[in-house]
Amino acid sequence: MAQQLLLNLGQGHWQTGFANVSMQRWETGQPPVQFVGSLPPAPALAADYQRWQQLYGALYGPQAYWQQPASPSTGEEASEKASEKTSEMAGEFEFETGGLTNVSHHDFETLSTTLKTGLNQWLNSKGFAFIERQIRTQLGPSESIRFMLTAQDKAVLRFPWRLWSLFEDYPQAELSVSLPSYGRAIKQQTGKQQTGKQQTGQNAGKAPGQVKILAVLGNDKGIDVETDRRLLSQLPTGQVTLLSQPSLAEFQQQLWDTPWDLLFFAGHSSSQGQGCLQVNRTESLTVGQLKYALRRAIANGLQLAVLNSCDGLQLAWDLTDLHLPQAIVMREPVSDAIAQQFLKAFLTAFSHGQSLYLSVREARERLYGQPGNYAAWLPVIVQNPAEVPPTWQSLRGVTTGEQFSSETVTDRERLGSRERLVGGRGQGAVGRTAVARPVIRVAAIALTILGLRWAGLLQGLELQAYDTLMKLRPIESPDSRIVVVTVDESDIQRQTSSERRGSLSDETLQQTLSILESYEPRVIALDLYRDFPALTPELAESLARPEMVGVCKSRDPVADKVGIRAAPEIPPEQVGFSDFIEETDGTLRRQLLTLTPDPVSPCVTPYGFAALVALQYLAGDNFQPEFTAQGDLKVGETVFPRLARRTGGLQRMDNRGNQVLLNYRVLPRPEQIAAHIPLQQLLVGQVNGEQVRDRIVFIGVTAPSGDYWATPYGVQGQNKTAGVFMQAQMTSQLVSAVLDGRTLIWVWPQWLESLSIVMAAMGGWLVWQGNPTRLFFLYILSAGGLVIIAWAVLLKGGWLPVVPVLLALGGGLVSGTVVSHPRQNARQNE
Repeated sequence: MAQQLLLNLGQGHWQTGFANVSMQRWETGQPPVQFVGSLPPAPALAADYQRWQQLYGALYGPQAYWQQPASPSTGEEASEKASEKTSEMAGEFEFETGGLTNVSHHDFETLSTTLKTGLNQWLNSKGFAFIERQIRTQLGPSESIRFMLTAQDKAVLRFPWRLWSLFEDYPQAELSVSLPSYGRAIKQQTGKQQTGKQQTGQNAGKAPGQVKILAVLGNDKGIDVETDRRLLSQLPTGQVTLLSQPSLAEFQQQLWDTPWDLLFFAGHSSSQGQGCLQVNRTESLTVGQLKYALRRAIANGLQLAVLNSCDGLQLAWDLTDLHLPQAIVMREPVSDAIAQQFLKAFLTAFSHGQSLYLSVREARERLYGQPGNYAAWLPVIVQNPAEVPPTWQSLRGVTTGEQFSSETVTDRERLGSRERLVGGRGQGAVGRTAVARPVIRVAAIALTILGLRWAGLLQGLELQAYDTLMKLRPIESPDSRIVVVTVDESDIQRQTSSERRGSLSDETLQQTLSILESYEPRVIALDLYRDFPALTPELAESLARPEMVGVCKSRDPVADKVGIRAAPEIPPEQVGFSDFIEETDGTLRRQLLTLTPDPVSPCVTPYGFAALVALQYLAGDNFQPEFTAQGDLKVGETVFPRLARRTGGLQRMDNRGNQVLLNYRVLPRPEQIAAHIPLQQLLVGQVNGEQVRDRIVFIGVTAPSGDYWATPYGVQGQNKTAGVFMQAQMTSQLVSAVLDGRTLIWVWPQWLESLSIVMAAMGGWLVWQGNPTRLFFLYILSAGGLVIIAWAVLLKGGWLPVVPVLLALGGGLVSGTVVSHPRQNARQNE
């Protein structure tokens, strides 16, 4: 299932910037998650693109250009105007060059590089960096992503956004554009939905399992539409109807009378002014003239329009108003050869089962190597976000789950002859086979479950079971050694924007640190990014104090190519990295203690922020860190064993660095880990100094604009936990393990977990023998006992493989049922 992202730039434009940018991510069966940001004005970027378009036209298009009239005509007037227009059309292109002369390919290539660099620098701006960081943090580079972009300004949507480096780092991602207003068209029942019924009327002519394609080959002046005809005719399971230079009446009749899955157009088109298609040499039609016929076709199931012609974005916008699900067009004029090369590659990938988005991406990338590599910039998907992109199979009306099976005569004869052995001379053969059969069945069940687990296919179920048992543990008390000073939205807004740098202004931060220092905490953990120097010597002095611990963010080649450095006044040995590790479902279950730093990263500390805070606190009790021969962190007598690549239910994880499983302190919500002090309450002196003395004091943002994380106690919206409380949980785990002996999460060795799965499969088969009427009762009783044991062991820190053991037990019980029934029948026959 492809991930879905919708980037909404809102109502801004190049000259004023985009003040309200939002990114929504959809997950299957879940409400969307949204991140907000902004983008500054970029008039230079817009000017560069306009210049690029002019150079492109001057190099790859004729000096003359065809411009569509305001009101398309028909009849004698149309013929007269059409002859004037065709006389202006030269060769394969239609483009306005703006009278440019003496243009070199070198200038064009240089401008193309400038355009790409300018876009990525713009997207690295401070207001947008958070959005990109969330994308790279939450989505792996191998995931399939449908990336939808929408904005009020159509000029922004025309820009080649695929130059964004994100699309280079995510090879399974492809971009589409859409207008901000969209909806679903009212659909009528089509022949594919009338299962078992005879097709009549509008559904007549739809062959079962075929994709119904209406191919319109328009004005072929200077272009080769026969190649398009040949490509379409070669489609597997494609039922193609060709209209060669049709009249308006012929085109409308086909749209009205017959249901279509895909509309294809090859010929001349333009988006100059009002978009139009030259369907023949005398008529140019707008979408408005075909409005009702197209609306009818969409209601009858039209899913996709492929306009393999020049400059089709305006046509796509017009089709969007009719709620067409998807269209594929060229954003600029395109040569005949490139258009056909793209069409061939797209149809080949799409008709062989590739998704629509990845088919377009593959076809685009095949255009690299064309002059200037510009060709790969041209194709664009115009997506209606309210609709799901079709697949070739869905257009055929075939679901991916359809399977057909039959029992052959040979199979039935073989089964019958085997059954006839029972009670006859072959009974001895059956008896010998009956001994080996349960061993084979049990081994097959155990090996299947072990294989599924090894491949990571059981990881989701195991993590859900683990989270459930974690939440069922008895409630613990908060950690009295930790206090969190919270910075909420009102604290941020109370400062003037001119004074504020980051979340807090220098003045507010200095006042906060001065008050805290007077209360003599043991550690002050500043969970705020400050990659700029202090403006006052007083603040610089406070940041350099020995009890201060600062934070930075590591550079990651995949998730974050930049990183964030720490405040320069904080000594390097008092800085920890803030990086968290999410599982594939986005939940935090591990803690990164140490990591080999990237030498070119702005954050080169080897210790995690929470780990460094805990070690600095424990140093006050004369505990010093060391590392065992195996590379495990050891503090006092407590060893923190690093995770192997396969640990418990985590079978396919990245175990770089020194990681441990995160044993959350059991509370109704993770943020209840420690006492909270609102920033304003601290600043006005409403805090008892004894509440802070000799404690760890975290300072962090709890405003909606801060970072929030999914935990076993909440994965959506307001149930997520602010990053500062996650740091407090991790610090509490380390300190409590050393000072209080609080257990860490441990697992069995892999060989012992595998043995338990095999034993469960065998035990299920042994328990079942002779009890066919007690299957459900036995399984529920056994499963309940295993869950209780797993819960009791988890209270001592042990994570048992409860899910694969339950599956193995159930498989053994079912295996016993299959084997025992023939045996009982044989006894009855005796």
